[in-house]
Amino acid sequence: MRCYVHSFSILRAFAVAIGLLVILSPFTAQAQTWNGAGADDKWTTGANWVGTAPVATNALIFGGTTRLTPVNDFAADTAFAGITFNNTAGAFVLTGNRITLTGNVTNSDADLQTINLDMILGSTRTFNVNSGSIAVGGILSGAGGLTLATNISTARTLTLTGNNSYTGTTTVNGGILQVGGSAGDIAESTSIIVGNNSSATTRLFIDNTLGVLNRIGDAANVTLGGLGELSLAGNGATASVTETIGGLTIGTGSVSTSQTISLSGTGTGQLVTLAASGFTRVNNSTALIRGTNLGLQGTNATRFTLGSTAGLTFVGTTTANGSTPGTATDVKIAPYLFGDTGAAGNGNSFVTYDTTGGLRPLAATEYTTLSAGYTAPTNRENVIAFNGALTTTSPTVNSLLFSTASQTLSGSGTLTVNSGAVAAVANNVVIGGGFSGLTLGDGTWNEGVLNASSGNTLRISAPLTITNNGALTNNGAGTVLLTPLCVALSNGAAL
Repeated sequence: MRCYVHSFSILRAFAVAIGLLVILSPFTAQAQTWNGAGADDKWTTGANWVGTAPVATNALIFGGTTRLTPVNDFAADTAFAGITFNNTAGAFVLTGNRITLTGNVTNSDADLQTINLDMILGSTRTFNVNSGSIAVGGILSGAGGLTLATNISTARTLTLTGNNSYTGTTTVNGGILQVGGSAGDIAESTSIIVGNNSSATTRLFIDNTLGVLNRIGDAANVTLGGLGELSLAGNGATASVTETIGGLTIGTGSVSTSQTISLSGTGTGQLVTLAASGFTRVNNSTALIRGTNLGLQGTNATRFTLGSTAGLTFVGTTTANGSTPGTATDVKIAPYLFGDTGAAGNGNSFVTYDTTGGLRPLAATEYTTLSAGYTAPTNRENVIAFNGALTTTSPTVNSLLFSTASQTLSGSGTLTVNSGAVAAVANNVVIGGGFSGLTLGDGTWNEGVLNASSGNTLRISAPLTITNNGALTNNGAGTVLLTPLCVALSNGAAL
């Protein structure tokens, strides 16, 4: 009996030791490095590798500038534990039989690396564009997902031109994921996440310049976080483009951020349309929505339409409805969205939802320009500031836009902006000069959204109040100054 007990104890101790050995010595795939010294381009040729040819489960490293067109002649679906192009690599083009990719793909060289063989993604695989871009012309399949990453802020690109069928999540954590060519799509990917909380360029670029395709699944939900951007380019020389997606969400996690939707590539008689089933805002995030003639006309324009606007909050009176803007100055706006009718603009107007044109910037005809004797109508207006003093005490407007540099808007009493949206698209503008306070919100909508576009400064010299202790949100790459720093709010971020 004692022998049995002691034998059991010895075996148990041996098992624990083996367990510790496993913990302390995790499995690392053996790596084989290509040198191209063989007589052909085949992967199975031992002389093409330092040492011997790889075997299944090895990681593959490509370096040097000899034999830059390696051909995989291993049996189809052989598993390899990742592909790395090291910092000596020339511009490789990989072709041949399909592989099962059990590791990640990394480009550590400045040259473009091209992978034209098919790959099975059993789990989510990361493509690292740390030093140079990667182009994948092969088909990516399997139940796994794809993550694009980079360790630098300089934009690098992963281009997909294959008719991909992988079903996992597509995540862009850095760099640019471009889906294009004559066949490129990620239409089977169930969800798409673009952006993180860093300042790195993070973009999903849907490129239809070489063909008009359904490149994203019609039910795939797209989330833009960090500084993420969703960009859609049409083919202005061929036909109209409509890219249908599931719901679009701006913002992730607990951080308030600003995202961008960019639409371009239209032509005479054509429309480029992004059609989402709905729109969701998370944690006081904001968005710049821009596009060529965005929502302003019936052709040679871009549109961003929604199956449901229930996820948006609007402040104002009149719903926009028409292929061209009207003259109503009390149009409803979404205070946390800013727009531009140029595909690369920084934003120049507040955004409404037009039942015909979709989300679009307000046109000049939908603003009233303030003047000294301005009297606010019952239905509060979207207004453009002027350089001078309002003689009416405590005026109320729906939104306030500064479009001319070096203006100071002054007056008496409290200036109220019902939507809470104040924007400066010109430099060195000021609210102050006699106002006893600035109130943002109307009691139903309780948030202030201050927007100074890139290179511009908005200064508020009156004490600031957010209705019902709402939040104060900064939207824009410019500078907002509160002088004095006197803000009455809670449950939000003071600037």
